[in-house]
Amino acid sequence: MLHAKRKMSILMRRIIQISLLILFFFILLYSLPFLCILTVPSAKRNAFHEQFVYYIATKDCRSNANSLEEHVELLMCETKNIVRNPTTHEDMQDVSRYSLIEAGYGYCDQQANLFLAICRANNISGRRVYLYREGEKSHHVVCELFYDDCYHMVDLYNSFWFINKKGQIASMAEIASGEIDTAASGKIPEHAVKDFEGEIKWRMGKSVESSFQNVWQGKLMQLHYALFGKSFSRLWFAIFDRRGGEILERME
Repeated sequence: MLHAKRKMSILMRRIIQISLLILFFFILLYSLPFLCILTVPSAKRNAFHEQFVYYIATKDCRSNANSLEEHVELLMCETKNIVRNPTTHEDMQDVSRYSLIEAGYGYCDQQANLFLAICRANNISGRRVYLYREGEKSHHVVCELFYDDCYHMVDLYNSFWFINKKGQIASMAEIASGEIDTAASGKIPEHAVKDFEGEIKWRMGKSVESSFQNVWQGKLMQLHYALFGKSFSRLWFAIFDRRGGEILERME
């Protein structure tokens, strides 16, 4: 009887030890991204936080898209749902992308900046393209996204793009040279037609390529979000980026 009790006591201790060990490894696994992000410089860390917000907010765009072009279209629609064009009585100074989302409206260059950041979070690189009529000052800004080994122009502000002779979204170079098959993916606003008829003057902006998913800390964040879902992301923003959590709620 005493021997049986001793065996039971040893068994219970082992169960407790194994349980504590499993708990320890679970806590270590869960906290790993929080520890690893501290190895990233603060400026890059802040960029990771912002991209993580956009990555979570656009999860439906990734799951519902059957192709890259469909993914781009869904991302464009999502961005336009968040930030609309201003009315004639509204004015928006240069602000951060978070502030733009809070305001709910913005000009073409501001919308382009936000759209490129959202695309970057989805591992799609791109750049701004500045359009001119005369003089040196740009009057309109569009985006060019790079995927399938070529560029594709998207006018987010006016919600359309051109289609080239291959049936793909045309690049700015193809539009400027007239190598397009159909006018656009929708009705072009009258003021936008003037931007793309005749000789088009345009200048490329700096490419926006780096994504938090391209470094191991970012991949770890992505993996943990896939494993733990909202419990991980809520704690993450509560610790590192409280405003990012608020913006995520606004976007969702």
